[in-house]
Amino acid sequence: MSAATPPAPSGSPFRNRDFAKLWTAATISLFGTQVSQIAIPVIAVLVLKVPPFQVAVLGTLEFLPFLLFTLPAGVWVDRLPRRLVLVSGDLGRAAMLATIPIAYLLGALTIWQLYVIAFVNGTLTVFFDIADQSYLPTVLDRDQLVEGNARLQASVSTAQVVGQPVGGSVVGLFGAPFAVVLDAISYVASAVLIFAIRRRERASRPGAAAAAVVAEEVADSGPAGASVAAELAAARGEARDD
Repeated sequence: MSAATPPAPSGSPFRNRDFAKLWTAATISLFGTQVSQIAIPVIAVLVLKVPPFQVAVLGTLEFLPFLLFTLPAGVWVDRLPRRLVLVSGDLGRAAMLATIPIAYLLGALTIWQLYVIAFVNGTLTVFFDIADQSYLPTVLDRDQLVEGNARLQASVSTAQVVGQPVGGSVVGLFGAPFAVVLDAISYVASAVLIFAIRRRERASRPGAAAAAVVAEEVADSGPAGASVAAELAAARGEARDD
């Protein structure tokens, strides 16, 4: 009696057009985000000339949604189509950022507007990140999940290292109020690419997005954590196929 032949591997995730779109969308928006992370504090300090305390409040408001909404967002995302969450998150963040150069040209830009943008975009990012992690098994086959997740984590690391110098150059070239337009464009491009993904999203098991929260936290802990997160992604893919 011969042993069963294992299924042939599906090859590189980049041979999957839907994953290529998802990876490109993530990479573009990650680099765009680096521009805003530099530009918005520069606007507060050099354009609005606010004191250091208000700059600190700005950073706190951007981070606060991660403390407040990460766990409940996992529950909410479980009840919604992932692609809808991703596209809405991208377009919402683009719209918020687009108000900065408009208000600046009208002479109406205030620190309070930046506060609102920081909090709203932080909240949208929480939902986007969770949906993004739990959406990966939709676009990749089970045997591609580990490598696909590793590719996405590599983009995050590259953007963190290379993106800030590039972001600083963009801010210096165009001026902080207009540099954020590049980030807004990156979000729109990301939304278009994600919307163009053809593979239909399967109904997810309850708790899939909550598991993505755990994977996201583990991935942020370093290279070893990224490897574990990749295994979690593979496990979610197996559960999806069961």
